[in-house]
Amino acid sequence: MRKLFLILILLLGFTGCTANYTINVFDGTIEESLTILEEDQSLLYEKDDMDMSFKDYALEYGNKKDLYTNYYNMYTNGEVDCQSTLDNDCSVYESEYIDNNSIGFKLFSSFSFDEYENSTIANELMPGFTSSFDGRYLTISGSSNWNPFKGYKNLERITININSNYYPVSSNARYKGNGEYEWIITNENNTLDSLYIIFDTTATKRLANKNSWLLAIIFAVILSLSILITLITFFIKRKNNNKI
Repeated sequence: MRKLFLILILLLGFTGCTANYTINVFDGTIEESLTILEEDQSLLYEKDDMDMSFKDYALEYGNKKDLYTNYYNMYTNGEVDCQSTLDNDCSVYESEYIDNNSIGFKLFSSFSFDEYENSTIANELMPGFTSSFDGRYLTISGSSNWNPFKGYKNLERITININSNYYPVSSNARYKGNGEYEWIITNENNTLDSLYIIFDTTATKRLANKNSWLLAIIFAVILSLSILITLITFFIKRKNNNKI
């Protein structure tokens, strides 16, 4: 299984490829997702040294059913049934093949605050990754020198997003507002010694509905139409009264 997962790192070497790693931290649960996309359609069928194209990898991982979420499982033989232990559960990532304006795939799962330290994706891709929870503070950190950049110069960027309604005690992420924190890592901009964020899980803040702007626009349009209809009706009645 570990050897198989390393293919995921290899495919990041394709030109134009981007990786988006997102975790949502709410109510004692961390939802994790990794999305790999290739936007350049002309590069989808170029073969690598393993005679695999990006689309081949996307199809493989987008339909994968046996990639364990727990990092310890990556060292087991894929032909042997998983044996559940205190340090080794048998949960697997859900997968999704993406075929729209871009081609790629998505892997996603969820963890408790205590379990996230064993995330396969975070441990495999981020050197020095650590996650700890002491009952109040959730601390997540790791190196900005992500492994896929080592020897894979064609990877354009990795975007890391954390969404949460918990108050951050400390962080070096860029705050985008409404509980969203972001790091963007490229080969040219890879200067941070580490990435870190510490949440106080006893303190939450109200977040705006991300669709609230759309609702506001719809309301404004409806209000404008109502006013327009009222004015038109008023002038029509006034015109008819003048005729009498």
